[in-house]
Amino acid sequence: RGAGRTRASRCAARRGAMGKKRVSQRERRAGRAERSAGARGWGPEEDDGGRRFMSFMNRQARSVDHFPFGLSGPTLRIQTRHRDPARMLGHGIWCFMCFVALVLMGPDCYLYATGWTWIVHGLVSVILLALQMARQASLEAWAAFWLLPMAHGLHWALAVQVCARGTYQLAVFDRMEGIAEEDITSDTLFPLSFFALFLPPLATLAYAVRDHHFLAVSFYDLHSDLLPEHRWPVYLCLLCSPALPLAVWHYFLNPRAYTDLPTPWVPLFGATAATANAIFLRFFCYSELNALFGEVKWYGDQWVVWLMPVPQRMSSWI
Repeated sequence: RGAGRTRASRCAARRGAMGKKRVSQRERRAGRAERSAGARGWGPEEDDGGRRFMSFMNRQARSVDHFPFGLSGPTLRIQTRHRDPARMLGHGIWCFMCFVALVLMGPDCYLYATGWTWIVHGLVSVILLALQMARQASLEAWAAFWLLPMAHGLHWALAVQVCARGTYQLAVFDRMEGIAEEDITSDTLFPLSFFALFLPPLATLAYAVRDHHFLAVSFYDLHSDLLPEHRWPVYLCLLCSPALPLAVWHYFLNPRAYTDLPTPWVPLFGATAATANAIFLRFFCYSELNALFGEVKWYGDQWVVWLMPVPQRMSSWI
């Protein structure tokens, strides 16, 4: 009997050890799964009530998506404005390059459509950089909503106008003998004029591509604050907003003589500006409009917004 009891106790001990070993293996697997999910950005969290929910962190966009109602429910996104030193340094260098370009164009650069384009572009760039450095994301969103379409449409419209109906600014300088013949030739005239005309619109597109998440949220914020019957007039104003700086330049600064664009053609300007702004708003501002709902809450350089459920967003992508 004693030998049987010892054998039974040994078997029970072995079974218990095997059970503990199995549980420990499961725990190790669960721990490895959680660590790998955390490395990818996924991870469980707990609220004040002890309930666990999933979250996803996107390090590239500097955002965290919480799923308090599960993957089939709405998503709460908390996002921070990009303030990388490299990005802000590049933005500051570009503002300095705009100032240098205006200095090289001379004190009368505002008399030319090319110079006026650089003036407007430099002002908009400095305003957006100052608001970003001040950590005022809500004010930066408001400025981007009204200023970026105006500057973008103006740049492309004036570039098309000068190429189609005007004269390159350097050619005007050459005609006025402002530059010696040995300093400017036909080989350098076209490249310099091309860069002077098309660098501002290309830089505006680069800013939109770099911060398309921020532009989408900023445009959605003002879009959601408007009543449905007030949205279309605002969209029409955004499409026609480049006409305001053009009118200021044409009626107050354009000398009508020895300029690169004596008389702008209004139909061509309006068609180019409206087309450029429509493409800009469609791809950079309203591409994520159907994925957001509710109200945007701004906290300095951070904001909180609700997203549609994941299945609904995936169905809209198909």
